Amino acid sequence: MLDENKGLFNHFCNLLNDPATDAGFKKKIVEKGLADPMPDHVKQLEQESMRYLLWLDAERASLFFAKHIVICEGATEKVFIDYLLHEDWKDLKVRHIYLLDALGKYNIHRFLNLLGAIGIKHSVFMDKDLDKDVHKEINNFIVSHQNGFTKDIHMFDEDLEVFFGIQKPEKRKDMKPINIMMHHKKGLIDATKLSKLRQLLENQINK
Repeated sequence: MLDENKGLFNHFCNLLNDPATDAGFKKKIVEKGLADPMPDHVKQLEQESMRYLLWLDAERASLFFAKHIVICEGATEKVFIDYLLHEDWKDLKVRHIYLLDALGKYNIHRFLNLLGAIGIKHSVFMDKDLDKDVHKEINNFIVSHQNGFTKDIHMFDEDLEVFFGIQKPEKRKDMKPINIMMHHKKGLIDATKLSKLRQLLENQINK
């Protein structure tokens, strides 16, 4: 599993060393730290061995007792959907759904591997980011690494804020969870969009 978790890094290393890859795209790969021209695979494997120990804290360990895991790209989706389950969608809460913050798109495949290995049904909510720059490669990689327990992968065309039609924080991404909660508290999120989000979630857990 740890070797498979290196898959995204290996994929970008292959692109980096492929003469057919556009030079500008190679520059973006290096700038984002997605690969190394001279990769240290032993070091990468050692890092992989530490990730689950760092991530599976007391809160995330709840996933082992859930009936369906929804892997969220980040905290915004987890915080907001968790809130809706506790306050507005209590009939769905009894379905034993756990919202897992993957700490970024780059880690989604790692949780797909883990949940597939232990046999827990799961789905994904993530941003497509319009398939721009390196995102198309990452998105395709995640889709190609579904397993028999992956029930659905839903990508918002850009992100959740655009889906809801609300403004994003201009300077700080860490403010995104608070930003979406404030929009909801002030009634600035269209009820039809909330209904659509609920339907997307129901579709995932019913598969």
